[in-house]
Amino acid sequence: MMSLYNLNAPGHNILHSSYAVSAMITLRAALASRGNPVAQAWLQSGGPNPCTWPKVLCSPMGNVTNVDAGCPPGSFMSRGPLPESLANLVDLEGLNISGNLITGKLPFSWTALTALTSLDASHNQFSGTVPGKKQLTTR
Repeated sequence: MMSLYNLNAPGHNILHSSYAVSAMITLRAALASRGNPVAQAWLQSGGPNPCTWPKVLCSPMGNVTNVDAGCPPGSFMSRGPLPESLANLVDLEGLNISGNLITGKLPFSWTALTALTSLDASHNQFSGTVPGKKQLTTR
């Protein structure tokens, strides 16, 4: 059973899945430890509510729908894999992770991202193919 808890953002009463919040905190930690400026801004914004972080969009219900952690090509070198836990962002429609020089494969667990319609994974060093049969828009 998925546990839920309530985070009160200014002016909002938002219900969040603890799994989704944990996924965003894991992504923030992974990218910030590698120097990603967007993730650094997420750290500086404080608080565990990703809906208050820059370049993160959420639905009126408080579900993460778009994440822009992209960087200009050649300006940043993240290196390393992406967390499997991003599969917990079940309402994610758009993800920009371009320009991070991320290595490894896109996690197979991401096949659970059935709402994902836009993925910008350009200027990375992925190996393999996009997992699953769902067609994604890649730039």
